[in-house]
This record gives sequence, C-alpha cells and structure tokens, in this order.
Amino acid sequence: MASIICSECGKKFSDKKERCPSCGFLTANIIVEGKELEQQETQKRNRKLICIGITATIIVVFAIVIYFISQSNASDYYNGIKWNTTFDSVKRKISGDVVMVDDGKGYLVEEIENFNKMKGVYATINYHFRDEKLYTIDITLHNNERETDMTSIELKKKLNENFTELYGESEESDNNKKIWRTENSMIVIDSLNNTVILRYMDIDRVK
Repeated sequence: MASIICSECGKKFSDKKERCPSCGFLTANIIVEGKELEQQETQKRNRKLICIGITATIIVVFAIVIYFISQSNASDYYNGIKWNTTFDSVKRKISGDVVMVDDGKGYLVEEIENFNKMKGVYATINYHFRDEKLYTIDITLHNNERETDMTSIELKKKLNENFTELYGESEESDNNKKIWRTENSMIVIDSLNNTVILRYMDIDRVK
C-alpha cells in the first residue's frame, strides 16, 4: 500500500481509497495529475540539459575557431612572437641560450641547436628592438654537414620549400634572395658562404 498526496487539499492518504477522505477528490484523478506533473518535470529537465549541451558545444566551437584564427595570424611571425612585443616579453618567451643582451635594450641574441627540429642546424638569432619593441629578427643558420648529411645549399632549398608551402611562391631579387610578403611580415632567405640567413621584418615598416 502506497500513500499519495491529494492535489486539491494537500492531505496524505492511502492510494487504495477511492477518494480523498478530506475533500473527496477522486484518487484516479490525483494519480493522473501526478503522472502528468512528473512528465512535465522530466521534459523541463531534458530541455535544460539540451540547452546546456548546445551552449557548451557553441563555446567549444567558438574556442576552436578563435584558436585557429590566432594560429593562422601567428604563422607568419617567427615562433609566433608578434611585432611590437616588448623586450622583456621576448626574453621570457625564448627557449634557447641568451648569449648577448644590449643594456640599452636594442637587441637580444639567442643561440639554439636543431633549428626547426633539423638535427645539426645551429641558429644564432638576433632580435632587434626600437623603443624596446620588436621589429626585426635576423637568424643565421650554421649547418654541421656531418650531423645533417645536408649541405648549406640543400638547407636553403629545404627552407624555401617550407616557406613556399606556407605562403606560396616567393619573389626573387637580383641577388637570388627569396622574399615572401605576408599579412604581418616580410620574410627573406639569403645565403653567404656556408651560412644561410633568414630575416623576419615587420611588414608595416617595409611597405
């Protein structure tokens, strides 16, 4: 035997009785109303869960879109470091060995091994600042052929292929420099003797 609560008067009584002893409301009607109320509550919960799911999906999609936009915008910067980044911020971001710092904060020199995950390629990276804000990056690449089985010419060719894949066909200057102009940067690849020189420049400063 189960107890039910009368939807009319609120009194509790046995569901075996035909009517509510207090107000006379039919037990069958109370049971039907109870089931309808339960269904309504279930529908409300389901609608709430659907709304939460839709909202969460929108947030995730929005976050993914923002991430890819930021990545695409950062792809034509060296290591995603944007122009006008302050001297101190650049110093915190870099991962190699800082070998030289200008006290006037006009430049910062970093050395790294295995540049762009290329084994045996060593890089000296000179970050140039004006008013302590980044505007140019010069990268000198030294190729240890015993470690890479790749000559400096082949290294330059590999870099050309990588940049062409990213930014399309390059411009070519009279002295065989390769130049790419992107939304944010001008990127130049050159070579001198056994070294390859890679330069990133703020496009707004070279237009």
